[in-house]
Amino acid sequence: MALFKIDELLLIENLTYFEETFPFTGIINSKGLTVKEFLAKVDMDKIDMEFEYATYMTGFDFKNLILATKRHHNIMDCYIAETHMDTAYGGGKGVSAVFINEKSKEAVVAFRGTALNEWVDDFVASNQIDSLQQINALEWYKQIYDKLELEKYTVTVIGHSKGGNKAKYITILNDTVNRCVSFDGQGFSDVFIEHYRDRILKRQELIENHNVDYDYVNILLNDIGNRTYYHGYDYGKGGFAEAHCPNTFFDFEEDGKYNIRINSAGQAPEMQILDQFINSMSRSDFSDKERNETAQLVGVLVEKAFSIGASEENTVTDYISFVCDLVKDEKYSNNTAFLLAFVIKFSAENKAFLPALKDIMRHFGMDDFSNMIDMMGEIVLSKKLDTIVNLSNFLALHVSGVVTKIIQSVAKKKYGVELTKEQVKGILLIVSMTKETLKTLKLNLDGSDIVLEKEIEEEAEYTLPTDLNIVVLCGGLSTQRNVSIKSGILVSDALKFHDYNVILLDSFMGYGEEEEIIDDPFDDPDKYSLKIDEFTNEIPDLWAVKKRRKDQSGSYFGPNVLQICKKADVVFLALLGGDAENGKLQATFDLLDIDYTGCDYFSSAISTNKYVAKEILRSNGIPVPKGYLIKKGENIIEPEEKNMNYPVVVKPCNGGIGLGVSVVMNKASFQKAIKDAYRWAQEILVEEYVSGRQFSVSTINGKALPIYESAALNTLDDKTDLALDGKIVENFNKKYSNRFVKELSNQAEKAAYCLGMRDYSMADFIIRSDGTYVCLEVDSLPEITDDSRFASSAKETGMSFDMLCVKILELALSNKGK
Repeated sequence: MALFKIDELLLIENLTYFEETFPFTGIINSKGLTVKEFLAKVDMDKIDMEFEYATYMTGFDFKNLILATKRHHNIMDCYIAETHMDTAYGGGKGVSAVFINEKSKEAVVAFRGTALNEWVDDFVASNQIDSLQQINALEWYKQIYDKLELEKYTVTVIGHSKGGNKAKYITILNDTVNRCVSFDGQGFSDVFIEHYRDRILKRQELIENHNVDYDYVNILLNDIGNRTYYHGYDYGKGGFAEAHCPNTFFDFEEDGKYNIRINSAGQAPEMQILDQFINSMSRSDFSDKERNETAQLVGVLVEKAFSIGASEENTVTDYISFVCDLVKDEKYSNNTAFLLAFVIKFSAENKAFLPALKDIMRHFGMDDFSNMIDMMGEIVLSKKLDTIVNLSNFLALHVSGVVTKIIQSVAKKKYGVELTKEQVKGILLIVSMTKETLKTLKLNLDGSDIVLEKEIEEEAEYTLPTDLNIVVLCGGLSTQRNVSIKSGILVSDALKFHDYNVILLDSFMGYGEEEEIIDDPFDDPDKYSLKIDEFTNEIPDLWAVKKRRKDQSGSYFGPNVLQICKKADVVFLALLGGDAENGKLQATFDLLDIDYTGCDYFSSAISTNKYVAKEILRSNGIPVPKGYLIKKGENIIEPEEKNMNYPVVVKPCNGGIGLGVSVVMNKASFQKAIKDAYRWAQEILVEEYVSGRQFSVSTINGKALPIYESAALNTLDDKTDLALDGKIVENFNKKYSNRFVKELSNQAEKAAYCLGMRDYSMADFIIRSDGTYVCLEVDSLPEITDDSRFASSAKETGMSFDMLCVKILELALSNKGK
């Protein structure tokens, strides 16, 4: 099944805009033709390149669309199975068509926008649940679904403008739609969202909105579904109005080649501000009657502005005359005052609104209208006119000629607009009514689109299967190899205690001397398990470890490791440091579809790079030590150059258990510390030295465990509560204030979240004597031994070591795919 791509669906949508105007054949009269036959009927030489065959779409545009469509064989092979014009009451003569590709078994049901009165219709719809156009479209879709037996096909419903709104409406209310793509389609009212909440939650993931970044129709009402924005092209004499043409997505080249470029910045900021203005107005506190009438008025004003803006003959003065005539109309007089009052009050609360509106107009060459906005604002807010506009309407209409001349002079000299006496009277009447409206108007400033999300259901507690096959992976080739082997043995024993089938495997040494075929290693787990009678915490001789491996391969994985891991239900990572924590191992397992415990590859890679991790923590409001990065081969930067004082800490950017870490007291020893650190890594982190008490906060499934402090046992200092004899005492939450525990726990949970540590982690903090603190690092694979800080913290909650190991397995399998 080869689904149509977005650009192909957009080309199909543009076919619905072909009208019965020579040399074109309209889509309505092309039922039964293939797209190839439909386009072949067009005599390309007879196309008038300058003629406007559809709103702002010239012959040049249509020729490019034809050439582009001919480049897509899967579109050309479609046949036009059905066409329709909605001539029923309220249908707006909307055009729709069904395109079917028998080879791929795909059906595309396309709805064209109804072109005129976009804003009028949709502002009226701002308080509606279902419009007649939507209802009619749904009924027609149901009929053709049965008639054409569309259950045999993958059905995609598409549309542009109000057609896009219809496509989304049908998708929400009818379960037969497999996919919905809307191009610059309008959204839905607040009452619609509330009425169809359950249906929207069920179906919204099927809906894709693809919009031009400056499209002015899509901003109406609330969007449903995912959104992608594109750069717009082909702005001709229509300027801003052409942002809504269905061909505006395409940047055409020769012979039908084109580019469609996603705007990674998303919707134009000015349009977002305008969107919030419109939503805010529809939600503000006034009656349904006033809301509907004002909505109609806005639609009329916008449509008139577009028509005047696209004309070479009409001027802004014509638009002012139009507005003045509206205010004399009893149907719109109060609403005109409300609209102007709302603009004034909204812009006072949202300083970016008017500049954004004027930026849009200037962007599209509508400077005259930008000037008109400034002029009207100045007149309304003029202190000089306060006395006049506070008079009765009768006196405002009979104001002296002196004031009329003042206003005419300001309009002419400052804004280049020539006002007649009648226009001045009309403006003064608007201003007078606006002043009264401002006294009682209440705004709803929440103009954001409504977003529906499914309520998070409490997940049933996950229960591990009783017959799990588990590989405990330990060892590896890092300086923490021996500690890892100790962890592996303890974890393996703990899981065997729960009667799981366990193979303990050294990731670097593997099993055997070379690769061999192993049918089912869990038939005899002991045979394939690492044999060690005792373990040591000493730093290993990695050179000797490499020499002992029989195959002498450069691979991180020893013989048969990946083969055995693939046979397991899950791999328990008891590894520490090196490729186990930098994400390489996890990435390999992801590629081979091997489930494992702990972080995914991306989170592991980030957290093991101390510099990157700390920048992420810092950006999320978690305090970290000051520091900077030095790369091998680059100039060595002294701490003074970074406004840091000695002592400083020099450490490898990647690494563990303190190798290559030096506390440097002065400039003389700084260079030596750098050289020592370079033995272990290519990147070095230089940090301020922070003294104080050291705390570790572990998390499981994102929740903090009791805080752990390592402190010496004897000869306590009264000021620091620290001692110096080298023995360790474990202190937990019960010794500290609730505020202190909550603060560090929250920071550890935040650190785990922002670094993506899905199952468990451990954050290390230092608390200074003044009570401030920094996060030193966050470990994605903390040591798991029965006396480790991680296990000790879990034990404080009543979780034994074997229970902790089982919990880690549960998280790995229950969070799979999340």
